[in-house]
Amino acid sequence: MDRAVPGIHDSEHLYEILKLLFTDEEARLCSLMPLNFFTVPQIAKVWGKREEESSKVLENLNSKGLVYTLDEDNTRKYVLAPPVLGFFEFSLMRNDGKFDAKLLSKFYHQYINQEDGFINKYMNVDPPLSRVFPHEDMIENVKSEVLPYEKASVAIKDATCITVGICFCRHKMEHMGKACDNPQEVCLSFNSVAEYLAENGIARKISAEEGLKILDLCVQKGLVQIGDNVKSEIAIICNCCGCCCDLLLGYKKYGLKGIVSPSNYIAEINQEICTNCGISVHRIFYVFKNNVRKKWFNFFISGVGSI
Repeated sequence: MDRAVPGIHDSEHLYEILKLLFTDEEARLCSLMPLNFFTVPQIAKVWGKREEESSKVLENLNSKGLVYTLDEDNTRKYVLAPPVLGFFEFSLMRNDGKFDAKLLSKFYHQYINQEDGFINKYMNVDPPLSRVFPHEDMIENVKSEVLPYEKASVAIKDATCITVGICFCRHKMEHMGKACDNPQEVCLSFNSVAEYLAENGIARKISAEEGLKILDLCVQKGLVQIGDNVKSEIAIICNCCGCCCDLLLGYKKYGLKGIVSPSNYIAEINQEICTNCGISVHRIFYVFKNNVRKKWFNFFISGVGSI
């Protein structure tokens, strides 16, 4: 797992998480998997098992969200899911009782939110794995071209398949008694990842119209849209809050660094309509006097009150 990006932090709480997700035999077999996609015949040779037996093991791991599958050229391929953007999230996105969500949440909270090792490892990925999407209604009057990959709505409209699932972070915080009242079923996935999640009951398929409605709701609530840091074939868009989201909590604790790539737009207060109510100051933690633009203020383009 440590050879995947961003790697994994060795901790007693990590092993408690793995014990809840994998059997001892599954863990042993997964430790022998190649880093890249493989077929049943290939892994059967590595494991020293018959192909039929190997296929059953892989499909069980697939149903648990512990391996990815890819159907290509009439052949099913497999690869061990990474912890982040992988089985960590998948285990709490589902609500079918396959895992002990309360106990998992306890160990995830200790591992991700209380210990420093994992989030520090995540911060050192360059370029960052995630990026911020700007709120589109805030950039309508920008004179320069707004490129399609900057728009969350384009990712939704262009997707071949869309699913929505439970937010890992808010679900975790709910079991810790710390969740906010923002909606939980707002984690959007697209294309092949969405097909995989729907196949295994981890998320449900939705239309582009419903996806846009979810996006609009989350924008209205001031949530931050964070997705994987790519320009095409985007896999996920999370709708994040500053009180539950692991990335934003890490940002608040350590600073921007490599946790997430900021938006390419700079937010500023409109002095003509500002009433000095103090809400935005409270939410972004600092008073920006004299309209000083700090580099990391780019991050707040997803709504001045987003965090």
